[in-house]
Amino acid sequence: MPLLLSLRAYQRKGRLHPITRLPVEIFELIFETVVLRHTDPGLALVHATRLAAINRTWRAIALNTPRIWSNIAFSIDVTGTQAWNAYWTCIVARVKSTPATIQISDISLESDQKDLTFLSTAKSLVIESLHLGFTHHSAVPLVTELWGGNSIAVENLFVFSLFSHRSDTGIPFTTTEPVYCGDLLKSIRFKHKFSIIGAGVHIISLADVLNIPLTSLILHSVPYVSYSQIFRAFPQLEHLGLISCSVDSRTDPTTVNQLRSLELAWVGTIDWLGIVHFPCLDTLAYMGDNLFDLEKVLTSHKTITTLTINGCETQDMQPVSDAATQVSSLVIAYNNAPCLTSETIFPLLSSLTIIGVDHLQQSEFDSLVTQRCLPQPHPESKMRIGASPIREFYIEIRSLYHKRARHRRAPSPVDSKLFACARKETELSSMDYNVRLRLYWSMPK
Repeated sequence: MPLLLSLRAYQRKGRLHPITRLPVEIFELIFETVVLRHTDPGLALVHATRLAAINRTWRAIALNTPRIWSNIAFSIDVTGTQAWNAYWTCIVARVKSTPATIQISDISLESDQKDLTFLSTAKSLVIESLHLGFTHHSAVPLVTELWGGNSIAVENLFVFSLFSHRSDTGIPFTTTEPVYCGDLLKSIRFKHKFSIIGAGVHIISLADVLNIPLTSLILHSVPYVSYSQIFRAFPQLEHLGLISCSVDSRTDPTTVNQLRSLELAWVGTIDWLGIVHFPCLDTLAYMGDNLFDLEKVLTSHKTITTLTINGCETQDMQPVSDAATQVSSLVIAYNNAPCLTSETIFPLLSSLTIIGVDHLQQSEFDSLVTQRCLPQPHPESKMRIGASPIREFYIEIRSLYHKRARHRRAPSPVDSKLFACARKETELSSMDYNVRLRLYWSMPK
């Protein structure tokens, strides 16, 4: 109300209010923030409509910029059918042909199929990303039956989030029955990515899925995974991610020709990779502490050139390096980084990223730069003649400031070293040695 009164006062004087002179990008950001903040569709639509009514400039932007409406998020559990229909009808009309991201949460057993019929118009949208959140795995057929024989097309990304708990009590729900995804996958035509996030689920079954043209699959918190089912269901798979999953390794030796990228995080033993061969695998990301199995995987897959290692307590990377001397791009945790000053560790390395850095010692930075980045005949170089230098060096700093009682205090002595390193970066990057050094850090939230 105060803003509207202020605008009208300026209009009576024949002048433009300063807010109307803001860049269009600022208006778009405000609209996106308001629409995405509310999972209740009624509130999202009400607040977005109020913003559009502030003045003619804002209304024109709201009506003529479809992408600010392209993030559609609401919860089935928070309001009635009438609000869903009103919100959905308005948004679909404004999104038009702009690629949209749709997030629908809290689809439960109590959801009546007739309450979801408004979603049938989703077939008219260009869907870039579809997120479905279920409070119970038995609610999956509701969406499947809704689209029926006419499958819905998803442009690039499909995410299926399965949260097995009762939405009214929050009590986890555990089941020993397999959760079948076949009908759901068949009712959605997607081109790129499919993710399952499961909690309390015993088995995600892909036994009824065959030859789905999928290139990326991520399974998160699924206690039982059969990789033989995965590769049979998705023969064109190029990226596979298993996060906090247990893998059934009982199968015959297998060759998977299409897979190029593999992500494993806290999956326990990975000895099953010893009987699966990936001739085209070039990227491996491993988070865990089983370096012995990792060495065996690297030994049998000499095509891997991009490697990520995190979660290992040991600082001795020599055995891993000996198993993968061909690696040219490495992402490694800070506690494993000191060994990299030796040129015998990943000798062909050209790109290095150090992650999880809480503090940075100037001497450590200088040591890596002089021994692995600066080639001869630079006066500060300690590399041997003919050694391959690291040409891209990234350091990810977790936090520039320390938190204390929810307030930021003055920069610690670490910060002065950090800025000294940044100046060092400018100095080195100005030389003609094709050395690109960068520092990344994130401010605390």
